[in-house]
Amino acid sequence: MLQMRNSCFSSSLLIIILLFFIIRPGFANGLCIKDQESALLKMKLRFNFNANFSSKLVTWNSTTDCCAWSGVTCDNGGQVIAIDLSYEGVSGAMNSSSSLFDLQHLRSLNLAANNFNSSEITPAFGKLVNVVHLNLSTSGFSLQIPIEIAHLTKLLALDLSTVGSSGVLKLENPNFTLFVQNLTVLEELHLGGVNISYKGSELFRAVARSLLKLKVLSLPNCFLSGPTDWSYLLRLKSLS
Repeated sequence: MLQMRNSCFSSSLLIIILLFFIIRPGFANGLCIKDQESALLKMKLRFNFNANFSSKLVTWNSTTDCCAWSGVTCDNGGQVIAIDLSYEGVSGAMNSSSSLFDLQHLRSLNLAANNFNSSEITPAFGKLVNVVHLNLSTSGFSLQIPIEIAHLTKLLALDLSTVGSSGVLKLENPNFTLFVQNLTVLEELHLGGVNISYKGSELFRAVARSLLKLKVLSLPNCFLSGPTDWSYLLRLKSLS
């Protein structure tokens, strides 16, 4: 009799556990929210990439949970919060109609080391208001960096370096001072190869005025000129 009760108890417990996972929200159908999956697949469709070279995009398909796709990270609610498509061989221009900009919960975006064919950085990046890490380095972007990037006031790390890239970015309008004035929480700034064309003292004055939390500052080959007053950097107590 005891053995039968134990058997019944075990069976009941198993059923309860199974029911828990079946009716648990977001589990049976996967964590990925449908509109997030749709945006990612539309983005993939618009991208030109070499399937033989790709290790991430090539694996994206609707038969698996998009939160498990390589290069994609979701939060507990199934919203996409991070995309890493660095070194994916993506080419062609990216315009404002890309479904990438529908992913409003995105906090980290890495498109480094692709080739966007000397196209401009679309102002639509300014829609990603929750992004804290943005890496567009060595991706073949060219011309003026749009002021909309500077509207991403939650940014902690920004990398727009063009060293080793076919693209030539510049900061003229807005200039460097206007560009950084609202990026007050920024901790890392990489602008290697970007044509800033500034006097060193003016640039460091702007840094010391706006970027007091800066830990890393990288400015090789930025067409800076003298004189340079390094004393401004003494105000950056976190600079390493």
